[in-house]
Amino acid sequence: MDMGQLSTFMMRVEMQLSGINQKLERLDAMDIKIKNLETMVGSNDSKLNSLGLQMHENFKSTSDQLRTLQDNIDNNSFNVGIASDKISRLEDELARQRDIVLDLQSRSMRDNLLIVGVGEERRKKKKEDGTDGEEDEEEDTQEVVRNLFKEKLQIAEGIVQSMTFGRVHRVYNFRNRQPRTIVVNFKNHRDRDLVKICANKLKRPRMYINEQYPPEINEQRRQLL
Repeated sequence: MDMGQLSTFMMRVEMQLSGINQKLERLDAMDIKIKNLETMVGSNDSKLNSLGLQMHENFKSTSDQLRTLQDNIDNNSFNVGIASDKISRLEDELARQRDIVLDLQSRSMRDNLLIVGVGEERRKKKKEDGTDGEEDEEEDTQEVVRNLFKEKLQIAEGIVQSMTFGRVHRVYNFRNRQPRTIVVNFKNHRDRDLVKICANKLKRPRMYINEQYPPEINEQRRQLL
């Protein structure tokens, strides 16, 4: 082999060696990248494991809180049930007491009659303290009622004079410019019944006589009419 051929051969060998070195360098770079990737994967695995543990702890804590909340709800529901039962019993007792009071009111009014539309006379008299001027004279409501029974109901005077009353008085009337209603309490129930029977002789609607009932009973009667 002459010198020219030897030189050509050596150049080819050097070129092959250079190619091999380049490939080795590439392999070394790839090995470094693989190791870095393995490191990153290991780190991510560690993070994932830590995150998984944290999520598990959070889930356990949340589950415990939900159980506690459910227990509280169950206890509150039980307490609400007890309170509802107590309220229901109290409402029943209140209704019973209301019925008792209503019955007592009705009993206290059963001997009463209401006379509506009887005019009021405003009489004047001298002041009792001796000073100058006049003052309203108090109405004799019993006398007004007796006169009404005799003149309007045409009940015999002897019967009217024999009637005895517990109390006869006027009550406030919310309708303006209307005479105040007279409440008559009869001592004798037969006298009350007689007046009630004769009440149809009055000319409605200006003047009439009704039985007295508590407001609740009046409302019930009004709804039935």
